[in-house]
Amino acid sequence: MHYYVIGVLTVSWALWLWDTYLDYRQYRVVKKTESVPDILKDQIGDETFKKAKSYSIDKARFGFVTSAYSQIQFTLTICLFLMPYFWQLSHQIMTGTFGLSRSDSIEWEIFQSLVFTFITSIVSTLVNLPVSIYNTFFLEQKHGFNKQTPAFYAWDKLKKFLISFSISAPVLSGVVYIVRKGGDYFFLYLWLFCFVVVLVLTFFHGEIAALFDKFTPLPAGELRDRIEKLAEDVNFPLSNIFVVEGSKRSTHSNAYQSGMFSKKRIVIYDTLIADYYKKKEANEKKQQSDDGTSNKDVTKEKEASGNDKKKGCSDDEIIAVLCHEIGHWYHMHLFKYLMFAETNYLFIFIIFSKLYNDVALYSAFGFYREQPVVIGLALLMMILTPYLEILGFVSTLMSRKNEYQSDAYAMKRGHAEQLKTALVKLNIDNLGFPVHDELYSTFNHSHPTLIQRIKALERSKTD
Repeated sequence: MHYYVIGVLTVSWALWLWDTYLDYRQYRVVKKTESVPDILKDQIGDETFKKAKSYSIDKARFGFVTSAYSQIQFTLTICLFLMPYFWQLSHQIMTGTFGLSRSDSIEWEIFQSLVFTFITSIVSTLVNLPVSIYNTFFLEQKHGFNKQTPAFYAWDKLKKFLISFSISAPVLSGVVYIVRKGGDYFFLYLWLFCFVVVLVLTFFHGEIAALFDKFTPLPAGELRDRIEKLAEDVNFPLSNIFVVEGSKRSTHSNAYQSGMFSKKRIVIYDTLIADYYKKKEANEKKQQSDDGTSNKDVTKEKEASGNDKKKGCSDDEIIAVLCHEIGHWYHMHLFKYLMFAETNYLFIFIIFSKLYNDVALYSAFGFYREQPVVIGLALLMMILTPYLEILGFVSTLMSRKNEYQSDAYAMKRGHAEQLKTALVKLNIDNLGFPVHDELYSTFNHSHPTLIQRIKALERSKTD
């Protein structure tokens, strides 16, 4: 076994053992914690606490299984030389199924790379399908979160696969072309190309998201007026406010702002708005009364969504949550993260320019006659696993700092109490367990824990 392979597998298994150790620490904390922390006793009831504990234990146990399953998959992929097997299979499909003649042209490599990616994506989806089905229809359903029917799930999976491949195919084609045609400075052109791709995907995030879920403008009313007033007060370039029907997929709730420049959108999950469908029905009845038109029966829509349980946040709490989201814009967190990511992309592409013609690297993983670009990138990611792990940890620390900053922004605008109650409600609605192992949290949570955020808001009030 080549030292490249030994190194990759050693690092991979070491990281898996470390992650499993962290997961076990958190699992042990959940098992041992028998009561709600004092700081949350007035907000979280014993029944909710028990449900959150049960959900966390089930997720942790399932996580141990899926983590081991993924690690074994990766190991078998390397040891059984499955990557060269699928690369050769893609060649056979091109020459056999499509009747093409083998050539050394860039077009041939691009086409074969696309076929290879398509095949491996299908295989990966099928191999992980049992895990996904169990998570959706057993674990999430057991705890009251899943709202998908098997038909919706199947169509959603297919749609995600096709759209994902449709987006990645031209990007991958561009990457292969630039590497083969870019000369000695291809890494610079590749970095610029990927930078543009990231900007385009960020700019059109809303349009892409709308391919998967239904987005409707937030109806006119007090909540919309207050959101628009908030945006106006802080000069937030709001273009529209949407409600996404996340309840057709799950009862988990969220809100975010997206877009770039003057095309900023605020998106609120219908599960975040308390009694959203009742309010929507009342608003449509009022419109019907005002203009004499008839609207569809929203009550049926509400029942179908499974949103008839008392969940979600009040208008005051939603404003506080959105003020937090606007805080990310105010502090330019997206821009800073993009700069951080792009700097590291440039470093990675420079390393790739030094390694992508290393025959020993390719042959170690079973590619004895060819050095395809797409394979070179995959191998590079394996070689750089330690660096990427450190990068992920730094990114997590940055994200946590950003969350504290955005919380402080909402507090300075007078929304501290409403944000605290909203965070608690979101935690309750999502059955988040409120107690965490500190080491586990440091490495795994991109957001500070609920208790950490509440304590930070309370400290800021006294400063």
